[in-house]
Amino acid sequence: MLAEERTLPNPPLVTPLAGERPGLLRAIWEREWLVVLLLAAWATFILFWRVDDPPKYIYDEVYHAFTGNLMAHNDPAVYEWWQSANSLPNYIEGTQYEWTHPPLGKLIIGGSIWLFGNNSMGWRFANALFGVICVLLMYALARALFRDRLLATLAAGLLSIEGLMFAESRIGTNDIFQLAFLLAAFTCFVLAPRRSPWRGMGWLFATGVFLGLALGVKWPALLSIVLIAAIALLRGVWPARQGANSAAVVAEDNALADYATLLHREARAEGDIALVAPAVPEPAERWGALSRAAYLVAAFVALIVIPAGLYVASYLQMFLQRHDIPPEYAQVGPLKLGPLSLGPSTLPDSGWWSMFVGENWQMWHYHTTLTAGHPYYSKWWQWLLDVRPVFYYVDRGDGWVANTYNLGNPFLYWAFPFAIALGCWLLWRTRDPWLGLVMGGFAINWLPWSLSPRGMFFYHFLPAVPFLVLLVAYCLAWLWRHPSVRWQQIARGYVVAVCVCFAFFYTQIAAWPVPEWWATLHYWLPTWQ
Repeated sequence: MLAEERTLPNPPLVTPLAGERPGLLRAIWEREWLVVLLLAAWATFILFWRVDDPPKYIYDEVYHAFTGNLMAHNDPAVYEWWQSANSLPNYIEGTQYEWTHPPLGKLIIGGSIWLFGNNSMGWRFANALFGVICVLLMYALARALFRDRLLATLAAGLLSIEGLMFAESRIGTNDIFQLAFLLAAFTCFVLAPRRSPWRGMGWLFATGVFLGLALGVKWPALLSIVLIAAIALLRGVWPARQGANSAAVVAEDNALADYATLLHREARAEGDIALVAPAVPEPAERWGALSRAAYLVAAFVALIVIPAGLYVASYLQMFLQRHDIPPEYAQVGPLKLGPLSLGPSTLPDSGWWSMFVGENWQMWHYHTTLTAGHPYYSKWWQWLLDVRPVFYYVDRGDGWVANTYNLGNPFLYWAFPFAIALGCWLLWRTRDPWLGLVMGGFAINWLPWSLSPRGMFFYHFLPAVPFLVLLVAYCLAWLWRHPSVRWQQIARGYVVAVCVCFAFFYTQIAAWPVPEWWATLHYWLPTWQ
């Protein structure tokens, strides 16, 4: 039998850690800006240190970094699907134009190259910078969701030592940019309901901006757009506890309640913990039909029109260039969707709209008909267990080897199934909608890949990883405050183990030359070789 709920009056802004801490650590912990600064410094150090090594293209940099450099020089050929880099007078073997994804990610790389030169630092600097931003956004998202400094610190710290995110932050490709924009979008979306619907509309429009930027990098951002737009639609159709002067919203904004009141309120009875969702007062007023309709229109503009407009705008460089589509490459469709047939079968001219339609048709055709085999293909369900990483770089010498592969932190990944199970149980016990958003963010960025017609790689899992890391941090914070000392020790010991695991695998994900026997120690699974 669970104990009666215990009210925690005036919860402190700083969530205390169990046990006494030395004065210096306590001083740091009580200054949140200093905690964030230390996280930024740590992420900057590990992501930028030796980021220019190796000093040559690795893996898909032969497409993305190569194309980014040409975009920095305003070369129109990078948008022309009928062109081939093989015809260039200074052709670099293995390189090719990259038009199979929207251009924003390559434009960001091109801007980095414009600043630092066409070298390994130039085409990786932006990725490392966005990796640091992802760590800070992970802190911001966790803090916005649960108002818990311990949970936010755990989430950001764990993400900084997650191998897949680490590898994608140190290679000149586009995945890390999509991740940063998605994290920013979810953070803004969480902040919107913290205020009354109209006061939070600015955050909703900011959400749409970041979703549009993410879509301008890679199409899978559509999945997050669908989730966020669906939640916003439900909020407009059933605004059960919304009003301009909602006492619950104002109280939550002003109190900055800690983990105990937002996540659960602890009461001990027969060795159990009572998990009770925080009480939400009834709002002072409810929406009328007109307000509800206006909100839905504004949300549609924010989450559908703005992302679509920014996606089209990402092709601005292409629109300003002159292109001449050969007649034999003007066949683009039509696009078949069941009984529907959309779009022209032949492009009418070489104008900006024809180029836009043709470019996007070629992307769709490429990703839906890609059947060529690849040794690093993996199944969507294998990603959750870290089964098949991708080798980005391998260099060998006399008795030594230098590897870069995007292996996720094994101790972190192998905890994902347990965190999902515990998260589902906590969601059932607490009815916490923010925990539900975390679970939904993970599911929407993972499960649809089971229907993908093309071959897939481990890095397609990247947008789902922060939500799983956040779920692990959520469970760790819960265990950290468990009344049982044993569970507290397990939580802290696990964090130490994940850190040690990252240190052990660091040489294998950062192209650090090591003896072959040392590299062999890291192949725990046959599929890791």
